Amino acid sequence: TGLAVTKLDVLTGLEEIKICRAYRLHDREITAFPTSLEDLAVCEPVYETVRGWDDDITGVAVYRDLPAAARAYLDLMAEGIGAPISIISVGPAPEETIITGFDRG
Repeated sequence: TGLAVTKLDVLTGLEEIKICRAYRLHDREITAFPTSLEDLAVCEPVYETVRGWDDDITGVAVYRDLPAAARAYLDLMAEGIGAPISIISVGPAPEETIITGFDRG
């Protein structure tokens, strides 16, 4: 099982990218999405921030050729969900898709 990340290219140019890693519910942090509307209404997201990148990634065909900041973003997402990222889309064309499988090569 792996995650497919689409539209990675639209994040190019952002100074920083926030990833929600938990929610603050009252005075405690929870990592599961709230199951009731009442809890969801009072939850606040807890973000982890990574550095953005300016490099154009639309021609990148191999994971290791992505900017270091883009790889850090993807690695943080994979770590957070506990599954590898196996497909990364870096542009609108079908050939602008990186198939990583479970290997980061």
